[in-house]
Amino acid sequence: MNNRLPLLILLFGIILSGCGLTDKVGGACTYLAAVDRAQVAKITPSFVILSHGDNQYEVRPNMFDSVPLKGAWYEVKYEAISQGSCTPLHIQAVKLIEVN
Repeated sequence: MNNRLPLLILLFGIILSGCGLTDKVGGACTYLAAVDRAQVAKITPSFVILSHGDNQYEVRPNMFDSVPLKGAWYEVKYEAISQGSCTPLHIQAVKLIEVN
C-alpha cells in the first residue's frame, strides 16, 4: 500500500488541478447581430416561444414591454454564434410589431 500512496496523491492532484479552470471550452467565440420577425407560438411561465419558419426563439417573459399575446408578431434582435462553441444564441431585445 505504501508504494501506491505517492501515485494516488499524484493522481488526486492531477484531478483537482482541472477544477479551477476558468477558460471557456472551445476558445473565444464570436457572434453576428441579426434581426428576425417571429410570432408567439406558446407562452409558459418560464419562456415565450416565438417562431418563424424553421427559426424558434425562447424568450424570457421579462424581456417583453407588456404581456406577450399568443399570435402577435415581434421583432427579435439577437446575436448568433459564428465561431467557437459557446451559447449559440443570445436574445438582445423583442419589440411588438403586429397584433392579430
